[in-house]
Amino acid sequence: MYMKFEYTVIIPIYNEVNTIEKVLEKISTLDYKTKIIVVDDGSSDGSENLNLEDINENIKHYKSEKNFGKGNALRKGLAFISQEKDSIAIFFDADDEIPTNVIEQIIEAYEKDVNINAIFGSRFLDFSLSKIIEMGFHRYIANRTLTAIINFRFKQNLTDMETAIKSFKIQNLNIDELKEDGFEIEPEVTKFLIRSNIDIMEIPIKYLPRSRAEGKKISFSDGFKTLKYLIHDDNK
Repeated sequence: MYMKFEYTVIIPIYNEVNTIEKVLEKISTLDYKTKIIVVDDGSSDGSENLNLEDINENIKHYKSEKNFGKGNALRKGLAFISQEKDSIAIFFDADDEIPTNVIEQIIEAYEKDVNINAIFGSRFLDFSLSKIIEMGFHRYIANRTLTAIINFRFKQNLTDMETAIKSFKIQNLNIDELKEDGFEIEPEVTKFLIRSNIDIMEIPIKYLPRSRAEGKKISFSDGFKTLKYLIHDDNK
């Protein structure tokens, strides 16, 4: 299938032995074929031993010996395609919380309108009380607060800054300027796009959250670090 752009799905993984193969198999069945870069961030649950490249010839699997953080893994993934200026990066998680067909929705949007430069998947565009219940009230409030800060500081109207589903044209982001190793990568990427005068389009996505017992990684302390980053990051 002819496509106007080249797409690379970047997936950071840390101890996702129960879900990563399933996610990659789903992506491999999509109508649109993409490159897939998986960056293992020092897993110790068996994820690091999986032969993920056997699932799909377009998969490249890179491994870190230590756990540096989600931001570090995403930055490593971006570094592999930083010179591909006609490429579009799509961030996607390995936890199977988001249906993989959102990747097709993102690609179709770019292919339909070449002037789109960045697309985020939002869990809150189609608002409902059930979404708050599914996510948990405290996580919902934390997300809305962090998004509100970005909107206030940069005069935006985003609904889900903390979304893991972020995509953008590589040419619009200087990869070397990204420095965050943890979950602070979410506001950092958002901020860089905004400061580069890139309009961010949002599309609605479904969300099936896990509990911590099921492998949920992000914690209250991560939210606090992100809040601290947003408040004290005026000069970056």
